[in-house]
Order: sequence, then structure tokens, then C-alpha cells
Amino acid sequence: MELMNEERKMEMLNNYLVENEQYEATMWGTIMADSKVIIGITAGMNALGLPGSGAVGALSNQYCYIGVSENYISFCCISNMDPSVMTGGFVMAFRDIVSAKVKKGIFGKKVLLLKTTDGNMKLSLAGNTLGSNLSKEKQINGIEYLVHRLEALNN
Repeated sequence: MELMNEERKMEMLNNYLVENEQYEATMWGTIMADSKVIIGITAGMNALGLPGSGAVGALSNQYCYIGVSENYISFCCISNMDPSVMTGGFVMAFRDIVSAKVKKGIFGKKVLLLKTTDGNMKLSLAGNTLGSNLSKEKQINGIEYLVHRLEALNN
């Protein structure tokens, strides 16, 4: 089984990169959202011709790669058992985020609570990359960048 790694992360995330955008930060995390949110986001994206696919309708504690561009957050869901397997993904526009809260979790984790036009979503982001071949520096910088962008939405 392949470990999470930078090359595979970028390969998978590029499937969800919106045209004329580029990733400013990338990371991995755990997404926790109800199916209503995911189905609503995916349906809206498909109607706009944006990428959104896969078995993302029944997410619960799902590992994902996250890419942050100027206008969007891309989520590429991966198998919790084999991170080389992409199970789906979706894109969320920053303009669709109504509010965002950042909470500190245990062991330095950040828990992001997002309220979107379609519902609520929770992300858990850990600064460590133990058990993977991901860059700890890119992980920490990615988390800090996303937190900064979300906190700016509330101002």
C-alpha cells in the first residue's frame, strides 16, 4: 500500500483545480459533513460545469487532500484504507462560505467549522504528517494559509 505523498496529492488535486486558478496551499485533512451538504455542493458544481464527482454523498470522517486557490477550496477524497485510491471530490467557492470558525483541537489540531449556503461542514487538520511521505512544512503552511483565509471572511 502506498503512503500519502506529495506527488500523488498534487496529481489527485489537479483533477479538481478550477480553470484559471492555481493552488496557493495544499494539505491533507479529515472532512466531516452530512450528505445533504456534499450532494448540494456537487449538484451546484455540476450545474456550473465545475468538477464534482464520486462517492462523496456519504462522507463521514473521510480523509481528503485539500487545495486552496484564490477563489476556491478543492477537496479530493481518498480511501481511508488505501490513500492511492481517489474516491471522489468537490470544489467549494469561498463566496459560498457564510461563516467560518476555527477551533483548536487536541495535539495541535485545528478544527474548522464552515457554514455554507448549503449547510455545515467540519474539517479536522493536523499539523503532523507521521505515517506518510508528506512534507510537514507544507502541511503546517497550508493549514495556516487556510485558517488565515477563513478568518478574513469573518471580518
